[in-house]
Amino acid sequence: MHHSKVLPPHARALLIATAVGILAACAPTGEGGQETLGGARAAPDTIVVAVGGEPRSLVPSIGSETPGPTEHLFEVLHQSLVSYDVSGQPIPKVARALPSLADGSWKLFPDGSMETVYQIREGVRWHDGRDLTADDIAFSWRLFNSSAVPVVSRRAARLIDNVEVRDSQTVAIHWRGRYAFANQLSGYELTLLPKHLLQDSLDLVPQQMAGHPYWQASFVGLGPYRLAHWYAGISLELEPVADYYLGPPRGAHISVRFLTDDSSTLAAVLGGGVDVVLPRRAALGITQALRQQWAVGGGSLILSPTYSWVFLAPQFLNPQPRGLGDPRIRQALAFAIDRAGVAEAVGGDASLASELWIAPSDPRYQPVASGIPRYQYRPERAAGLLRDAGWRPEGVDAVLVSHGERLEIELSTTAEWHSAAASVAESWRQVGVGVKEEVISLGSVFDRERRSTYSGVEMTGAFPSIGLLDSRLRSTNAPSAENLFVGSNRGRYASPELDGLLDRLWQAIGQSEIDAAESAIARKVAEDLPMIGVFFYPTIALVRDGVRNVRPPEVTPPVARPMFGWNAHEWSKG
Repeated sequence: MHHSKVLPPHARALLIATAVGILAACAPTGEGGQETLGGARAAPDTIVVAVGGEPRSLVPSIGSETPGPTEHLFEVLHQSLVSYDVSGQPIPKVARALPSLADGSWKLFPDGSMETVYQIREGVRWHDGRDLTADDIAFSWRLFNSSAVPVVSRRAARLIDNVEVRDSQTVAIHWRGRYAFANQLSGYELTLLPKHLLQDSLDLVPQQMAGHPYWQASFVGLGPYRLAHWYAGISLELEPVADYYLGPPRGAHISVRFLTDDSSTLAAVLGGGVDVVLPRRAALGITQALRQQWAVGGGSLILSPTYSWVFLAPQFLNPQPRGLGDPRIRQALAFAIDRAGVAEAVGGDASLASELWIAPSDPRYQPVASGIPRYQYRPERAAGLLRDAGWRPEGVDAVLVSHGERLEIELSTTAEWHSAAASVAESWRQVGVGVKEEVISLGSVFDRERRSTYSGVEMTGAFPSIGLLDSRLRSTNAPSAENLFVGSNRGRYASPELDGLLDRLWQAIGQSEIDAAESAIARKVAEDLPMIGVFFYPTIALVRDGVRNVRPPEVTPPVARPMFGWNAHEWSKG
């Protein structure tokens, strides 16, 4: 059963009418420029970019794990040793080349340790004119390991035993053990930071580092554009860096507007006041309205499954009902889900349905998915598994019963995923499962104990990556009273076998070993079902005609978030 939320004609008309009404505030002003939100005029060759809110920091690796406006601005303003191209492949950025086993710049030692050597390109300079040096890389590693700084992930930094400065352009990174992605240190794993601006603060007042002005208005990066002005609540004004190491940017200026409201953003795009909308969570009505408006030209609409992979996590510690501990029950729940219907109803596209954390369009999909158990929508198979497990209909409400216990499951979620959870609940009811839907209140979202003690099944969404699997499934990440309920494995799944497979993946060397390890993890997850995948919730990005060379990522890297601005130096308008 497919639930479609395609807007009826009168609703589409109302939405467009609302957008047109907003256009008066941001419509083009005629020759000489266009009106901006602050009353200033943008030059004709200025690329006006909209983001979904004002950044709290210009360094996404510092602070919250929740993706925000910062992440897609990062490579407009800054650079890393390594980035990822449109196909999700690692490419050297500040580094001259990726460390390689073939040329000896990546060495494996008999004791299990490693060494990777990174060389800095010539001409890489901070926006204040200082050269980037190997000392900056060593300092960045030290800062990433400081407990005073709220770093999103220290996985790579903590595996590093030492960063040896060999000369001003060369570092040798010594690793305690094998790490599969040691040759592709991105901005999330090790953000390059200016020693000359931050070392004194880290040494003298480390407890104040989180509030340092560097993360915001005093930011100095390595990217093709530098921060010229930060107008609080309105915009960031960026100017091109003429001596950028990959060549002068093709754009004259970038103006970044803070637009949180989807209708206002749509109006600004349709009216010509915004040229590019960086990826944000897709709003179904807005997406459909823009498709209608741009059916015969106007720009490109890019939907990408990079926002969240939505999945279900059954409880393994004292679940209610107890039958949830039976793998046949979890398999029945997986077979009973009409993923395509949920994806169409919530995301507007049935093709977003996915049992796996890897999109079918990703080259990694086939090597990982090949040969693992699958759970396509088969309600009759779900009903058969429930019968085999001893559950029978009794009473008048069609809820299955076994030895006097009713098959009733509490399905908890946040308001963000309520509509998706409601669709799943309806699918389960069709096969005799009683479902109590619980929406976690806003006040309880950050209550670790409350979130970790659900009795049935949790629906949630997270950025799809290998790191997600590790955080949600590793036994040592299970929250408990003893660790103050810290940890993302809220289903309390514990499997020494899967822990070993996760270790194998992180330590794999070479793509074939990585694929084999991830495939083994996928097979184990499909057998035990500690995570039941449902669909991808997409991001939406918009690019108006006339803006050239914007090449959005098509594939999600395995350990990093794709950056929309990875080639921002090539963007141009006119």
